[in-house]
Amino acid sequence: MTRIELSTECPNFFILTTEKGKTVEVNLSNGLCTVYIAQNGSRGLSYGKTFRSIAQAAESYKRQDIKTALYALAEA
Repeated sequence: MTRIELSTECPNFFILTTEKGKTVEVNLSNGLCTVYIAQNGSRGLSYGKTFRSIAQAAESYKRQDIKTALYALAEA
């Protein structure tokens, strides 16, 4: 099950934790969806990828756990 948290510091910013423990951060401002995925061994997040919708973002990723997390956010 995907854990979805709303950031307390920024509206429209969500922190998702996948079933495998991967952290995915999603910013839904300005009518766009920017996705940041934490990289293993790195202190920060990678550069974000921007999409027109959450569904488009989910379709672009190959990893099933990330797709599932993004679809869970779309349904929430």
